[in-house]
Amino acid sequence: MRRLTLIICFTLALSLCTSSSLTPAPGGRAAEPVSLPKRPGEREAGQEADLAAYAAELWQAADELLAEQAGQIRREEAQKLHNDLAALQKEFQTKAEQRQRELAGEVLGVQLELFFVSLSPEEEESKLAQLAALQEELQAVQEELEGEYQARAAELQAEHEELARRRIAALEAQLAGSVQEELESYTRRLSRALANGSY
Repeated sequence: MRRLTLIICFTLALSLCTSSSLTPAPGGRAAEPVSLPKRPGEREAGQEADLAAYAAELWQAADELLAEQAGQIRREEAQKLHNDLAALQKEFQTKAEQRQRELAGEVLGVQLELFFVSLSPEEEESKLAQLAALQEELQAVQEELEGEYQARAAELQAEHEELARRRIAALEAQLAGSVQEELESYTRRLSRALANGSY
C-alpha cells in the first residue's frame, strides 16, 4: 500500500500547510495580526470543521485510488480469463479432432466395404445403417464437446469475476482501514492542540 501511504501523506501535508492553527511558523508570531482568543465553543466547532474537511480529502483520495486499482484488477482478471479460455479452447479442439479421426476411420471402413465388397442386399442395408449411425455419433460428439466447452467457459468467467470482486473488496477494506486510522490520529492531534491552547 505504498501508493496509499504517499497519497495520505500528500493529503496530510496539504491539509497541514493550509491550517496554520496546528503548525504555526516558528519565529513568525510577531508578524501575525493580533486577534482575540477563540471561545471554547468556537474552538470545538472549528476542530469539527477541520476534521470533516480532512476526512473528505482522505476519502476522496481513497476513492480515487480504489477506482484506479479496481480498474487494474479487472483488467488483470480479464487477461487471465482470456488466457484460460484460449487454453480451454485448445484442449477441446484437440479432443474433438481426436474423436473425429477415430469416427472418420470407422466411416471410411464402412464406405470401402460398400464400394468394393460384394454384399447381399441385407448386408448392404446393414452397412448403410451403420454408416448413418456413425455420422450421427460424430454429430453428437461435436455437440457434446461444444456444450462442455461452453459450460466450462462460463465457469471460468464466473471464477475470474468472483476473484476480481474479492480482490476489490479486500482493497476497499484496506483503504477504509487506513483512512480510519489516519482520521483517528488526526483527531488526537487536534485534541492535543485544543487542550494546549494552540488551536
